[in-house]
Amino acid sequence: MISAEILAKLHTNQRLLIVELINRGVDIYPIDLSIELFGAEYKKHREYLLDRFSSVVPYVQAQLTSDKFLTKKILQDNGLQTPAGNVFDIKNRDEIVSYVREELRFPIVIKPNRWSHGDDVYMNITSLQELEQLLKDLYKEIGNAAFVVEEQFDGNEYRIFYTKQGEYAILQREPAYVIGDGKHTIKFLADQETYLRAHPRMNCLCPILIDDLFLKKMNMTADTIPATWEKIYVRSNSNVAKWGVAINYTDKIHPSLLKIAEKALDAFRWLPYIWIDFMCKDISKAHNKNTYVIIEVNTNPGIAMHMQPWEWAIVDVASMLANIIFPETKKIKKKKK
Repeated sequence: MISAEILAKLHTNQRLLIVELINRGVDIYPIDLSIELFGAEYKKHREYLLDRFSSVVPYVQAQLTSDKFLTKKILQDNGLQTPAGNVFDIKNRDEIVSYVREELRFPIVIKPNRWSHGDDVYMNITSLQELEQLLKDLYKEIGNAAFVVEEQFDGNEYRIFYTKQGEYAILQREPAYVIGDGKHTIKFLADQETYLRAHPRMNCLCPILIDDLFLKKMNMTADTIPATWEKIYVRSNSNVAKWGVAINYTDKIHPSLLKIAEKALDAFRWLPYIWIDFMCKDISKAHNKNTYVIIEVNTNPGIAMHMQPWEWAIVDVASMLANIIFPETKKIKKKKK
């Protein structure tokens, strides 16, 4: 059995799943803590838990979704909408600039073709000159790598969790922001918000880190003093691990969105569940091919954002995952936490 000391050291996403399994009577024990590997047993059913992965997620399917451009192709082949774009080695700057000039409309986004937890994602690129300079700087900083270059969709960003059983949870995500008081700088307000997020830490929000390049594009710096009630975004990326905000929208969606989510999961037919990065203007309205895009899909993103959102009710995604990994425990009454 896992000790309370080990349990306390686990990162939040893994701990939420493991606590759920323990409460269902599943025996959890550490195998290799350096890689977050645990054994899990219930009667004759045995599993390995690597972070939140288990045997229910096939390796090939996980690798497919980790390649963002390949994911786009699979979604497109299944009649789903994705932003126009392509994948390039960033050393080929002339090729990228030529492609953008001839095929895409500004603003555009460039991002690593593999999972990056929101690192090296650049949005709101509005000119070829800006793109060329960014590519030069990126190549100097990280060397050659595969990046997706695509059109930026004008809409709100949502994270949709959907399972083969039809269970689901929806979040709206926003980039980190501060609200001005007419007296203090953006940096002061960000530091103040960071302190409030951690004392005590009651949700999934992470400390705010200001993106100085993003502010520069808006003719601001960290020393700018916003007007009273002025909302200032300090990053373009809404990734929660990069200080974004998560708000539960599960009860606000239109049924047509669930049909799209089901179709996306069917596109990766051996996956039992999927997280979808979805963009549209209004999640409560009916959707067709002209009203949304799917940015990417994931098989192992954070569940804490659903269970510890910034606003509104939680959705017990850990229980949904446990129902899939150990379905025989679904009807067992959980112990009080």
